[in-house]
Amino acid sequence: MNRNVALVDLIAQGEHQKLEFKQGIPKDIVKSIVGMANASGGTILLGVSDSGDVVGVNASNKTVASVEDLATACDPRVVMNVTRLGECLAVDVSESTSKPVVCDWGYYQRRGSQTVEMLLREVQEMNLTYSPSTFEFRFCQDFSFCEDMSREAYDMWRKELPYELSQMEPQELLPKLSAAEMCDSQLLMTNAAVLMFASNPRQFISHCHITYLLFKDDRGTEILKREDLALPIPMLFDNVLDLLSRHMNTAYIPTKEAHDIEISEYPMLAVHEALINAVAHRNWDIGGANVFIELYSDKLCVKSPGGFPVGVTAENIAATCIRRNKLLADLMHRGNIIENAGSGVTRMREECEAHGTPPPVIEDIGHHVMVTFKPHPSAVRQ
Repeated sequence: MNRNVALVDLIAQGEHQKLEFKQGIPKDIVKSIVGMANASGGTILLGVSDSGDVVGVNASNKTVASVEDLATACDPRVVMNVTRLGECLAVDVSESTSKPVVCDWGYYQRRGSQTVEMLLREVQEMNLTYSPSTFEFRFCQDFSFCEDMSREAYDMWRKELPYELSQMEPQELLPKLSAAEMCDSQLLMTNAAVLMFASNPRQFISHCHITYLLFKDDRGTEILKREDLALPIPMLFDNVLDLLSRHMNTAYIPTKEAHDIEISEYPMLAVHEALINAVAHRNWDIGGANVFIELYSDKLCVKSPGGFPVGVTAENIAATCIRRNKLLADLMHRGNIIENAGSGVTRMREECEAHGTPPPVIEDIGHHVMVTFKPHPSAVRQ
């Protein structure tokens, strides 16, 4: 492609989330580089004014090398590439996989057409959101296998295992799966195992519950019912869905057959999948935040703390398989609770289509992922 044509096409887009113009090469250009790396990546055009006029820059090899060296002025180092476009330089910055990125000027993030300095609170939240999770592998020192283990939950999970594994005692099997460790004849359970098998997991992990909210209207101004459910994971989802189903509408469609067709307000299999994903893929390192399921007069929302994992967007989520919590996902997969194949979003969409409702809207709303379902037109509340 002709480089001048490529430059004209880029400038014609105007500045936006992934494109920034710089008239020269300012001393603080590293702010823009960090800002792109802390967002979704993008291109910085050097030699273009804010109004889109090409003013050009010195595009010598020495200049290119000096701009490329700015990658090392970022901590952690960012991935970037500098190319010549006519009289200008294009700095292509990749989204960092180790957010937040900082430079000597501070922490910055690209938001819309602006690069802004991040607040301390935002830096802390990003660090929690994007750092590799250690929560699930930590040992829960207060958990007593003899006193706090739910044999019912364990047996529900165990029956889905291959025969030879299902016959092992927990003291033998769980260490084999990296979910526990024998120490001085005591079984030390990881947090992942506590979530799976504790009779009262909230006793040890205060933010493990799912909060159910029933609202009177579409704005959430009046709560008709609230309930917090904290159960071991093999028993959790059926109880949440049972509570939800008590407050959902049901439409009865006459047919030529002897019985009418019952249509629930929402596709329960899709909602079930959304809840499983919310628990399996949330950021468990964020304390003080739990999963919510909210039933409004015109929609149903499932909210999960942590935002999208690095590399996942609303556009590619159906085709991307990233396990934020590898140990927990493995235990849930072995118990046939999840497929662990990244097919959950596709199943949700298929269930909605079969149910006659729009596909769910999945979005990052600011350190939370929200999945929104719309009701079946025949069961809409009056």
